[in-house]
Amino acid sequence: MTGTTACQQKDRDKPHSQPVRTTQKPPAMPPLKTIYPHNPVFITGGRAQNQRVEGVSSDSNPVYGQVRARETRTKPTMSTAKDYPNEIVLLDGGTGTELQARGVEVPSHKTSIWSALALRAAPEAIVGVHRDYIEAGARVITACNYAVTPPLLRRENCSEELEELTLLAVSLARRAADESGKNVRVAASLPPLETSYRADLVPDSDTLEKEYGRIAALLAPRVEILLCETFALGREARIAAEIACATKREVWLSWTLQGNRFGQLPSGETLEDAFAQSNDLPVDAHLVNCAAANLITDAMPRLARISGKKFGGYANAANALPGPFNPQDPEDFPQQPLDEKRYADAVEKWVATGARIVGGCCFTRPSYIEEIRQRLSLRAERLTAPPPRI
Repeated sequence: MTGTTACQQKDRDKPHSQPVRTTQKPPAMPPLKTIYPHNPVFITGGRAQNQRVEGVSSDSNPVYGQVRARETRTKPTMSTAKDYPNEIVLLDGGTGTELQARGVEVPSHKTSIWSALALRAAPEAIVGVHRDYIEAGARVITACNYAVTPPLLRRENCSEELEELTLLAVSLARRAADESGKNVRVAASLPPLETSYRADLVPDSDTLEKEYGRIAALLAPRVEILLCETFALGREARIAAEIACATKREVWLSWTLQGNRFGQLPSGETLEDAFAQSNDLPVDAHLVNCAAANLITDAMPRLARISGKKFGGYANAANALPGPFNPQDPEDFPQQPLDEKRYADAVEKWVATGARIVGGCCFTRPSYIEEIRQRLSLRAERLTAPPPRI
C-alpha cells in the first residue's frame, strides 16, 4: 500500500454504524486459483463467563504471567465439543474472502496484512460477517486475527499493535456472538507467523515459541477455543499446539495441504509424518484446512486412521485438478470452483468417514454454511427417525 499505513489510520478510523466500504467500485473476487488464508469458525457452546484460565504458567513463558496479572476469566460453563463425541460441529466459512466479496479492502496476504486491515478500516463489516455465519448455522465463530502476527504486522509498521488488534478482533467476534442470542462460542487463531503455505519461511523454533507465547497469552483468557491452523510444517504445528495446550483451553490442531498434491504438506511432509510430530500433545481435535475440497476428502480417512480424537476439515471452495505445481507459488495450480451444493456434497463424504468438525475456508460464504446446516439437519432426522413398521 502507499501513503498512510494501515496502523497509522487508527486515530481517524473510528467504528461506524454501517460497514465501511471502499469509495471506488468494489473489487471483483479474485480468481479461484488465488486462494487466500481465511479465518475459519466452529460450533457448539455458549459464552465465556468470568473465571480464571488455569494452567497458564509464567515459568514456561513469561508473557503468560503478565496477562494473568492483567486479566483472568473463568473457564466457560457451557459444554465443549469434546463432551459430545458424536455431535457434528459446524464451522463458519472464509472471513477475508467474504469481506472482499462485500466490497471491503483486503490486501494481499503475501505482501500485506490481509484481513487485519479491516479491523481498523471496517470493524462493523467484520461483525456483519460473523453475524451472518451465525445466522447460517455456525455455533462457534473465529475472531478475525488470522493475519495479526508480528512478522505480518511489520509489513505495515504495525508490530507494536499486536495486542490492541488481537483484542479488537476478539471483541468484535464476542459482540456478534452475544448479540445473536444464540448458543455461540468464540474461537481464535494461532496461525502461521509468516506467509501461509510457505514452509520455507517458517521462523526458527525460538522465535516460534516466543511469538506463539505472546499470542496465546492474549487469547486464552478471552476465547473458548484456540485454533492452531493452516500449518505447512510439522515443527511449526508442534510448537504452536504445545503452547496452546499449556493454557488449558480447548485446542484444535489443523494442517494445510499442498496445492494439488494429495496427503502432502507444503513442507513435503506427509500428513501422517506431520501428525506423528504432535501425536503426544493433548489437543482436542485434529483437522485439515485451507486446501482444495478433494484434498480434504482424501485426508479424512487418513485422520480417521491415526487421530483417535475428534477430527474434521474445512476446505476452500474448489477442487484441485491435475497439472503443474510450483512450491514457490503454491496458490497457482489448476482448480475447479465448487458451488454450495457441490461443496456440501464433499462435506457429506467427510461426515461419512467419521468427521465431526466441518465447515468452510476460503471463498465459502454464509450460503455454503447454510447448505451444510440443512444437510446435517436432514442427516440427524434420518438417524433419529423411528424404524418403519413392518
